[in-house]
Amino acid sequence: MFRNAGGTGYRRNPSPSGNIEQFRVAGEHAMHRYVARANVDHYLGILKDAALTVQQRSTTTSLLVAELDKLGNDAEHLEFAESKVATSRQQVVQAASIRDSFVPGTSQRQDAERHLIHLENVHTLLDDFCQRLRNKIGPRSV
Repeated sequence: MFRNAGGTGYRRNPSPSGNIEQFRVAGEHAMHRYVARANVDHYLGILKDAALTVQQRSTTTSLLVAELDKLGNDAEHLEFAESKVATSRQQVVQAASIRDSFVPGTSQRQDAERHLIHLENVHTLLDDFCQRLRNKIGPRSV
């Protein structure tokens, strides 16, 4: 028996099936979070491919945005998103360096420039997502 919140009287033990339901719901939430993060990683991996067609890139970007939207608005997701922004920033710097290694006016330089622009767009998308999460969460305590 447990004392009730009001301090008067007693109530029976909570139903074991209620606890099981809470664990089931928590497990489903964790699974959905894991799947969304795995999908984000997968789509970011696909988007690194310089050989994607415009249609493939557009479709993959739409799928990425949908998965980012599933992540919600807590600090744990913000940390995940911020790590993706840091990685994408490194990819942009590396792609710019590769582009700069080609002679201006060559087809290799043009291909590298297109790839760089695409990586910059993905970086902007991720950075905007982080900013939306920051705005939802509000100031973080230090």
